[in-house]
Amino acid sequence: MKKKYDKGYLMKTFLSFVCLFFSSVAFAAPTIKQVNGKTDQIAVTTTRETTVGSQWVANMKTGGQCVFEVVQQSNSVTLMEADDCNMAQLRVGQKLEKSLFTAGQTQGSAKGGPAWLSKLKGFSIIGFYSTADELPYKAGNVSGTVSAENSFGFGAEYNYSLTRATQGLPLAVVGGLTYEMAREWDSFSERGVTTNYVGNKPTLSIWTPYLNAQYNMGESFGVFAGMNYSIPRLSDSGTLKMKSDLGYQMGASLSFTESIAADAIYRWLNFGANSNISDVSLDGFTIRGRYIF
Repeated sequence: MKKKYDKGYLMKTFLSFVCLFFSSVAFAAPTIKQVNGKTDQIAVTTTRETTVGSQWVANMKTGGQCVFEVVQQSNSVTLMEADDCNMAQLRVGQKLEKSLFTAGQTQGSAKGGPAWLSKLKGFSIIGFYSTADELPYKAGNVSGTVSAENSFGFGAEYNYSLTRATQGLPLAVVGGLTYEMAREWDSFSERGVTTNYVGNKPTLSIWTPYLNAQYNMGESFGVFAGMNYSIPRLSDSGTLKMKSDLGYQMGASLSFTESIAADAIYRWLNFGANSNISDVSLDGFTIRGRYIF
């Protein structure tokens, strides 16, 4: 004997299955599709809950956990970013869980390192070589040029990512401070006549704070430009004194690993002076190496 089902019962059963299906799709856990270890970012499948600003947890192979925040979302792919995560512990196809904590409660190092090291993320120490060796100037109506040595220097900078604030644009603000060690002045030329310095030669050292806007063109290459403010210290120069002034720079950065990078920069450093000397500048290429925390 065949069991009969009325149309109402069949319709309810059908609708229940449809609702269950779409609920499982809408609330499915996001799955990792790609991992970018250099930027601490992952691309995952988009779900109803992967909204910009939401936080998700990935379980690592070692048993720890890593917290990601959604920074950009499209119909099929969502971009997430971690403050500090050992990306080698993640795998493609891994599912994420929604974080049960607020953003303020999830700050800290997912690698389990010391707290002070986590706070240094984005911080770099710098060593550089300046090829600039001429300082053009004006003395009244006469133009002249000081010939000087090249110089080495060191410094530090901080890179603040704007990816989250710009909904995924690869922009950053970079600020830093460098110290250029003293370079000797060898001679100066005016009206085709060169005069060599003798005895205690003038030496120029420079502190330079700077601020750049940087655009990252891929995982390891970026271009930047910005302003600087030169603070000179001139010794053994008699009555001549140099003053601070604004300048600018532009360049490119190449990352070899997560911790090692190199920069090629062209800088325009400008100075004021006392007496009748004006429009003093020091322009040229600078090659830098950086260690990134």
